[in-house]
Amino acid sequence: TLSRFLLRGVDVPRMESMRDINSAWYPLALENTDVRNERLIMIFEAYGLFGVLFSNITWINYEWALSTESDEGVNDNLWRAFELIMCLALACNLYLALYGASFWITSIIANSGDGDYFLQSVTALTFCQQLLGATVVLNAIGNCMGVYIKLSPHWIETGIGLAAAVILYGVGLEILANHVVGTAPLGLFHSPGWVKLIWGTWDFLLPKRYEALKHRAKGQAEKLERRAYQERTWLSRPRARESDSSVGHLLQQAANNLGLSSYDTTLCQEKLAAELYLESDQMRDLEVSELARCMPLRLAKEVRRLLRSTSET
Repeated sequence: TLSRFLLRGVDVPRMESMRDINSAWYPLALENTDVRNERLIMIFEAYGLFGVLFSNITWINYEWALSTESDEGVNDNLWRAFELIMCLALACNLYLALYGASFWITSIIANSGDGDYFLQSVTALTFCQQLLGATVVLNAIGNCMGVYIKLSPHWIETGIGLAAAVILYGVGLEILANHVVGTAPLGLFHSPGWVKLIWGTWDFLLPKRYEALKHRAKGQAEKLERRAYQERTWLSRPRARESDSSVGHLLQQAANNLGLSSYDTTLCQEKLAAELYLESDQMRDLEVSELARCMPLRLAKEVRRLLRSTSET
């Protein structure tokens, strides 16, 4: 699945969408396990907490329309439609909070002990996101209906209220859609057609813009794969111990002199090794500014002092 998601071995003209509703979450699968597990907990936490907070908005939206002083100009069908819309909004909101909290607790308990926990959570993430989206859309519709119920038959005030509600929703949706297209083109490209129509309407319908979206998706796929490879290479390769070389001894002695005996100098040693400084004698001509490229400045100053004192003796 990840090979298809990353478009491996496929150039832009031959790119095919997976049409997978879960594709927005696949970049998380490329993170190392600790980062992925932490982000899963944070995402489920956000769904649970915001579900609870949004319930107040949904209820205020409903109560505000019901507090109208007169039913004049409002027929029974509109009232029933409004009641239905707000009933659905409240249901989506309620279950977003309940299921978000449930998945949050489960992710805290289970994700560290199950290497495939992320793959088991993808459907739950999509479900919560759809509940969130439905809550937003239904509240927007209910808000417009509530404005009409509350202000009609005062048509000037009704028109202004409806215009404000529609414009605020439309502008916000457009900004959010542009944000999605700009930051997650790969996930959007692999989404089903109806998702593309919501988040990237013109990018999906207009051939030139869709071609641009494909190029952005391909670029993001290459960046994600390159970053994942670098991180896995770094994490999987054996690290040299400080005691294995004179450079390690020097770095550890400098750390000890600074009262930082527990400081791990392995990364500093590996950065020096990448520059082909494999023995401490090879570092005698390095200045503090050059050493500081491979280690903290304070440690670099102490290393330089030790090298100087060694050369003088």
